[in-house]
Amino acid sequence: MGTVVPEREEGAVSVTYKVALRTPATPRSVMAALLAAAAPSGLVEPRDARRGTLRDGGWVDVEAAEPDPPDPVRRAFGFTPTVEVYVGLAPFGEVGDGDVVRLVLGLLERVAGDAVLHVHHEEVYLVRRDGRLTVSDDDDLWPPARLAWLPHPRERGPLSFG
Repeated sequence: MGTVVPEREEGAVSVTYKVALRTPATPRSVMAALLAAAAPSGLVEPRDARRGTLRDGGWVDVEAAEPDPPDPVRRAFGFTPTVEVYVGLAPFGEVGDGDVVRLVLGLLERVAGDAVLHVHHEEVYLVRRDGRLTVSDDDDLWPPARLAWLPHPRERGPLSFG
């Protein structure tokens, strides 16, 4: 099962964020929670029960996870995802990583379970494990203004798939 990616302008590069969740929630209920989190900003317009469009042409896709052994999330963070959320930014769009972080924080308020937000297994923004939120100690990912968005308690530390 692959992620549905809308056609892109030739030569354009976009970034895809991934939230790997271990949750009892279904992909449909995760999408509903994502839409609720996005409602105040109007960031996501639903296309169907598991897909949406970002206001600038990017996309969202929520799927049941199908981890392939050895699963990198399990190896690095100790849990096997059951649902995966993909957020693809439009190559020249107005939506940026701050919008994605706010959206994911809103999602995590609404969906129980373990989670990791990352980009291509390279930049890990946050991990929630056993109810404890840890965000990367990378100041480029978490400048002071963005840290202010976070709930308490939370921790900062090095995060990687390393």
